[in-house]
Amino acid sequence: FIKIVLIVLVSQIIVDHQNAHPNPTHKDDLMLLWEIAKILFPPLFLIMMQPDTGVCIIIVFNIFILVCCSGIRKEYIIGIFAFIVIVVGTFLFLYFEYPNILASFISSYKLQRIDAWLEPESNIRGSSNQLYTALLSLGSAGLTGYGLQANIVSIPEAHTDFIFAIIMEELGYLGCIIILFLYYLLIGRIIKIGRDSHNTRGFLICMGVAVYIILHIFVNLGGIFGIMPMTGVPLPFMSYGGSFAMCLVFALTFVQRINVENCFYKEKNLKNLEKKK
Repeated sequence: FIKIVLIVLVSQIIVDHQNAHPNPTHKDDLMLLWEIAKILFPPLFLIMMQPDTGVCIIIVFNIFILVCCSGIRKEYIIGIFAFIVIVVGTFLFLYFEYPNILASFISSYKLQRIDAWLEPESNIRGSSNQLYTALLSLGSAGLTGYGLQANIVSIPEAHTDFIFAIIMEELGYLGCIIILFLYYLLIGRIIKIGRDSHNTRGFLICMGVAVYIILHIFVNLGGIFGIMPMTGVPLPFMSYGGSFAMCLVFALTFVQRINVENCFYKEKNLKNLEKKK
């Protein structure tokens, strides 16, 4: 739930900063980043203690996009992006060159996930079983699939993070293209509502919700297709999970509220124009 809360809080922080500093200086931009960091780091620390790397990745990139939309100077955005790249590059360097050092900081099951991602055939009966069977399911789906409840390839716990592999197996590539197109329509509609918003807060919240859904789709499908390690991130409106479904409902409720405000102000402006005429 903190993902949605952070989107709203950071959006309000950015709006308050813009109202207080119409012509921000370098110092003002640094103060904005510091205010966001104070809100961001405590929940990130608690989530890493669980640990839940997937949620941390989504939160960091989501807030980074909001910072990019805040209007701060490009050099700060480039600096933040460079820091993220350095962290990821350091992790990859340690993984390939000094795995023993990395193992002392990261739990073994996370390293097993990376091993399963790089070599799905390495441990078919163990850590890479789910990914390996998912790739078999994706590769054998065909254009139209095997039909509903075909259950050709048995994927363990497929109703959670690997639900898309079963959907592709049953509905084929055409069914998956339709689902991705529906995602495209939903995200496009959210972005349009944000662009039509009469204030910056509505724009930022809509951008945050759109990026939130995009990141969940990208991370989930990236893990299923073997593009990146699986991090346990559910697929929006598809994967099993009550709390995530509630988060999506809350996020879309904010967007719908902004859409109602847009319609209200549009009607109000039209009435004012008619009165002037």
